[in-house]
Amino acid sequence: MSEFICPFSGCQMELSILQVMHFRASHDCDPSEWVAETYGSELQEKYDSGVGSYAIASEYEWLTPDMVCDVVDTRSQESSLRGNNNPMKRSEVAEQFCGESNPAKREDVREKISNAVSGFTHTQKAKEKISRKNTGNELGERARKKISAAVSERDTSYMQTDEYSESLSEALTGREPTYPTPYDVDGLSHSVRSSWEEKIAIQLTENDVQYVYEKEFELSVGSYYADFVVGEFVIEIKGFANERSVKKATAFIDEYADWTYVVVGDQIPCDVHIPWEQHEDLMEVICDG
Repeated sequence: MSEFICPFSGCQMELSILQVMHFRASHDCDPSEWVAETYGSELQEKYDSGVGSYAIASEYEWLTPDMVCDVVDTRSQESSLRGNNNPMKRSEVAEQFCGESNPAKREDVREKISNAVSGFTHTQKAKEKISRKNTGNELGERARKKISAAVSERDTSYMQTDEYSESLSEALTGREPTYPTPYDVDGLSHSVRSSWEEKIAIQLTENDVQYVYEKEFELSVGSYYADFVVGEFVIEIKGFANERSVKKATAFIDEYADWTYVVVGDQIPCDVHIPWEQHEDLMEVICDG
C-alpha cells in the first residue's frame, strides 16, 4: 500500500493503514474528527454538488470514502435518491442501465442468457443444503415423534363442516390458481411441477413406496388430478390454497368417501392435514394407515 505524509500541520510522519492509531497517539484526536474540523465545509460543498464519496476521497491521498461519509451530511434517504449525487441521475449511468447500450437489451445476449438458464435445476444435494440453510437445524428424532403424535391425535372433523368450507372459500376468493411448468428430475420416472412435489416423490421413491402420479378422478366440479396416489391414500401437495382447490377438495371428500384424502402444505378440507414443515411425517401416515 502506498504511503503518504500525515496532513496534520507540522507532522511529517509517513502513514498507511495505521493513520487512526497515529492520530490518536500523536495528535490526541480521531482522524474523522480532525477532517471534519479542518475540511468539513469543503467536503460538504463537494458532496452537495453531486461528487460522490469515492471521487472526493480520490482527491486526497490520506482520505477514505468511509471518512468522507463520516464527515459530510448524507441527508435523508429520499434526498439521496432524488439529489444530484445519486449516480442513477447521471446521464451516462442512466444510459448504461436504461438505454440501448445496455448489453442485456441486445437480442443475441438475451437469447444466450435464456439458453443458459433453460432447464436448469439444482441437484438434490444442493437443494437439501439450501433447505437446511433456510429452515435451520433439522428436527431430532424425539421432536419428530412428538409431532407425529400430535398429527395423529389432531381433531380435523371441523374441516368437514359446511361452515368451515364456506368461510375458507370466502377467505380465498380472488386468489387465482397457477399452473407451474413441469420439469424432469434425475431418478424419477415422471416430471414434477414444484420443488415440494419433487421432494415428496423422492421421499416415496427412497422408501420403495409404489405410487401413481397425477391420477385422474372425475368430480361433479370437473376433473381432478391427484398429485400422488398410494393404495387408498390420495396425497395432495398444496403450496397455495385457493377457492378452486377448496371446491375440488370438498367434492372429492364427498364423492370418494372410501379414499383417505391427505393434504401436505397449505390447509384445505381433508381427512389428514400435514403442514409442510412436518412433511416427513407423511411416511408414518401412509404406512400406519
